[in-house]
Amino acid sequence: MKRCLPILALASLLFTPDEGSGAQPLPVGRHSTIPLIDLADYGHGNEGEQPYIVRVRFTRTEIDGLPKARSGPAQKTARAPIPVDMTIDGVDANRTGRVGTMPYPERPRLLVLTDISSLTAGVAEPDDGQSLIRLMLYADEFDIEGLVATSNLGHGQRTRPDLIRRVVDAYAMVRPNLLLHDDRYPPAPRLAGVVKAGQPIAGPKVPVERSVGEGKDTEASEWIIAVVDRPDPRPVWVVIWGGSADLAQALWKVRATRTPERLARFIRALRVHAIGDQDATGPWIREQFPNLLTITHRRAFRGMYRGGETRLVSPEWVEANTHGHGRLGDLYPSYNGGDNWTTKLGRVRGIKEGDTPSFLSLVPNGLSDSERPWLGSWGGRFEGEARLLTEVADTDLDTSGDPDPWMSSVYRWRPAFQADFAARLDWCVRPFAGANHPPVVRIRGEGVRVVEPGAAVVLDATGSIDPDGDGLAFSWGLYPALPGVATGINIEGRDTSQARVVIPQEWAGKTIPILLTVTDRGHPKLTRYGRVLITVRRKESAESTPAVCHRQPVSLSLSQGEPISK
Repeated sequence: MKRCLPILALASLLFTPDEGSGAQPLPVGRHSTIPLIDLADYGHGNEGEQPYIVRVRFTRTEIDGLPKARSGPAQKTARAPIPVDMTIDGVDANRTGRVGTMPYPERPRLLVLTDISSLTAGVAEPDDGQSLIRLMLYADEFDIEGLVATSNLGHGQRTRPDLIRRVVDAYAMVRPNLLLHDDRYPPAPRLAGVVKAGQPIAGPKVPVERSVGEGKDTEASEWIIAVVDRPDPRPVWVVIWGGSADLAQALWKVRATRTPERLARFIRALRVHAIGDQDATGPWIREQFPNLLTITHRRAFRGMYRGGETRLVSPEWVEANTHGHGRLGDLYPSYNGGDNWTTKLGRVRGIKEGDTPSFLSLVPNGLSDSERPWLGSWGGRFEGEARLLTEVADTDLDTSGDPDPWMSSVYRWRPAFQADFAARLDWCVRPFAGANHPPVVRIRGEGVRVVEPGAAVVLDATGSIDPDGDGLAFSWGLYPALPGVATGINIEGRDTSQARVVIPQEWAGKTIPILLTVTDRGHPKLTRYGRVLITVRRKESAESTPAVCHRQPVSLSLSQGEPISK
């Protein structure tokens, strides 16, 4: 039987807990609880085995540095007891390798195409460097399988993999401390090993045939093929921050060298999220491969830095929250440049990060559901026809003062994702007890529920916890605010951990997206989410079940209420 064990060491042969740390043995018993101790690391093992750090290889330098990084004045002295043996939503926590929190969600596979051209404010375009530094802090949440330097486009027909390696080198300097907060942060050499150079000849006015075709293979295009071909049931998300020429070449080659059946299998394993069409191959890919699921972000990405609470992306915010937070934070450039709205709104200063929504939309925080992009995420909300999607605006916000209402589906989440960014920057330099960590949202019952009109649905999140022992604030609501559903909704107890919804008769045939927002009372205040999709049976066909299945895609349709089919 698997049991999760708290550990304060990599193994007894490496080092033991510091004297006076307060560590206590884990009590024996199926429903034992973790004592209130200052956990620095997490791991798991079989009965009678030495505990170990899960899936992480440590260098001797990192091992020697852990006791020092763990020390320091504890700002948090206790955490609430957390059951060691627990099943939530059908998932056995003992199988996850994580102690004291919800099971880790399945990590998305990520392959980044970036036209990174600078890490220096005022030189070329440093916004890709900003996005890459933020991504490193989320390397625990993704399997990063490719970091491709694509053409610099308007800043020169060249690629800059050296800049990606500089960011990875800075990540290597803070990783020992990041491991105190999450043992899934990958070794820096693993990330350095997936840095590839792409096609330098590309651009919006460069003909596709100059970038794609016979003799146009690149290190990057070959790598993309190899990654997608790996025997992994999870799809590969290719997020495009610059040009897409290397993805286009990979698709061209697979089509030219494989049977139609093998090409179809290759395309089914891919997902694409592009920030605009920054070279001529973007439209070409959609025209030539219409069955490839593609999200094209055209306007909403500017919600990273325009609209909403702009104080959170100011130069002052950058100075206070990134600099002085280890080598990685110090590398973060404060942007000072323009965009399409510069004439009307002035220059962009501080944070730009227009490419960041491509991976924020995949962060497994309980809000996003990659199989249901219409539900929304930190990176926006997307709908479309067939398998071609783009962003949609949120209609429940007052966007009258915004230059573009489509930005609202991103900037509405800015307080949450900027607080999360600030907390992870703290992880670079602080011990576990001196930093904040996000709450864990647990909603009892199924994530998708099929009910009759007039039924009462109980929503119970009393099992939600905070790993630091902080208090939690709950808010139940409806998101997205769909036409014909938002009006007249009454959630009883919407600001408590237990709520109740009585389904009106007129909601028959609709899918009601309930969103729970849980925010802790730590510093900065961190937010996570839980979802319940309530599908109401149609009156004329009460015995039939609508085609909505939780985490079991069944339909090619991307309409509201239905998931993506793999």
